Amino acid sequence: MANAKRANDLNSVPCWKVRLCIRGCAILHLLSKEEPVVQIENGKVMNVYMDLITDTEHGDILGFVDWQEVSAISWRFAPLASAS
Repeated sequence: MANAKRANDLNSVPCWKVRLCIRGCAILHLLSKEEPVVQIENGKVMNVYMDLITDTEHGDILGFVDWQEVSAISWRFAPLASAS
């Protein structure tokens, strides 16, 4: 298994690497400055609040999502690597 990328590897500030799984078709990879907050109503994803990073070659720029078609959301923090 590959090592998780740090913010340094992404040429980015510390950030959250977010994955949105769309039913039956795709996984979107996004970067957020803040930890995502998922809004769920009646067991369905209604929205995900995040501060997307769009000025890097890593992570997609989100144009539109039908949140009710999202089957899973995951995120992981990418800190700056420290010199040791």
